[in-house]
Order: sequence, then structure tokens, then C-alpha cells
Amino acid sequence: MKSAIFAAAALGTFSVASAQLFNEFESNPPGGDPTDSTFELSGTANTSWTGFIISLDSDAAIGTVDRVYNFTVNFGANGLGIVTGPDLENPSFTLILTDSFSGSLGDDLDLDGDGVLDINPFGTVFDSINVSDQVEDDGLGYADDFGGTSLVNVGFEPEMVFRDSMSGLWYQSMTAGSFAGAVVFDADGNDVTGANWVGDPFNTSYGPNVTGETNAFIDPVPEPATMAILGLAAAAFARKRRK
Repeated sequence: MKSAIFAAAALGTFSVASAQLFNEFESNPPGGDPTDSTFELSGTANTSWTGFIISLDSDAAIGTVDRVYNFTVNFGANGLGIVTGPDLENPSFTLILTDSFSGSLGDDLDLDGDGVLDINPFGTVFDSINVSDQVEDDGLGYADDFGGTSLVNVGFEPEMVFRDSMSGLWYQSMTAGSFAGAVVFDADGNDVTGANWVGDPFNTSYGPNVTGETNAFIDPVPEPATMAILGLAAAAFARKRRK
């Protein structure tokens, strides 16, 4: 991973906040490329917010501004809102959520292509995430520069990435391709398909929750059967101590 301290020194002090965040989006949806991309954001319930989503290329034209989405989003009673714009280029890319952007589409912000930005046209950065299509691109994203998340590539371009609605941690899912059946990996590349999910981590409607339902989450509380086994083990240990 790149050094966030080095990046901050190169660009100046970043202003990072957490009032508005990415909640989920399709990084490379199944089938042919759609006309539009839809991003689900989280924010303050029953408010509106104007901002930018910027996509930076992280492979072919490293550091180039590939997409600019300028929008006003309305957050519902559950704090979720939808932003729709032209289809994203397939990974690898870094998405940046910010309140202002002084650059332009096509600008090169990483002049020497080393994975560290040389130009900072962003205002307050609220969130950032890097999605790569191959392991070799993992170190070329820019989310680390802004205190965001870089997803570890596990041999495929994730179809969708989303936040656990309880912990806020990122997960990446896929329903076809290199793996037999649907799979979910965490941001560090660990297979968590068999975790104790509450809700559908593959989002049965597939794609951002246009109806605003809550994302799936991993229940940190052991299931009753697991609790029973732990109870039996504790009882056996207590009996052994008394002997």
C-alpha cells in the first residue's frame, strides 16, 4: 500500500469528513455494459446534498479523470439516496466523493503514473474506494491517499461492492464467472460467503437498492446452535476444574 503520509505531503493537507458516504454500487454489472451507473449514498435523513463523484483511472491511463458526476441527492427517511449518471468504465478505478472539484474530465492528476496523485483538485473528500481488475493494479489506486478503502483483488472484477449496514465495512460480490456459484469477499480478499449473513449479500434485485432497503450485514452474534456448543464446552471445563 502507498503511504498516505507521503501523499499528504505531496498534495497538502487533505480535509476528510464522514457525513456522506458511498453505500453500494455496481463496479462491473453482469451482462453487457449498461447505459447508466447508479450509486447509492448514505447521509443525513430527509436532507439534500450537492456534490461530485469523480472516477480516476487506475490502469490504462493512471490518474486520469475518467468520469465526473455532479449531482444533488435527496436522502430519504433511512438516510439513503440514489445518484445516476453515465456508465462507469470497468475497473480498475478509484471513486472519490467530494463537495467540490476544480478539475476537468480528462485531466491527468498523476503526472508520473506512480500511483500517487501530484495534483489535488478536490475540496472536502468524504469517501473514496479503489476497485481493481487484477492484482497488479492493487497498488495503483488512490483511495489510500484520502483515508478510504482499497479492495484487494481476488482474481475477478467484482460485480457489486457494498457496505455492511451494521459495521460499515466494504464487501465485494460476484454471481458468475471464475467461481462456482455466488461468492462474497471482504476488502482484504477473504472469502466470507459462508458467514452469518442477515439479508442477501447479492442483492436479489442486483444493483443499488433503488427502493432504499438496508444492505445485508454479517451478524456478529453466534447462532443458537453455536451458543449451545459453547455452553456445553464451558460446563465441561467447569466440571474438570472442580475435580
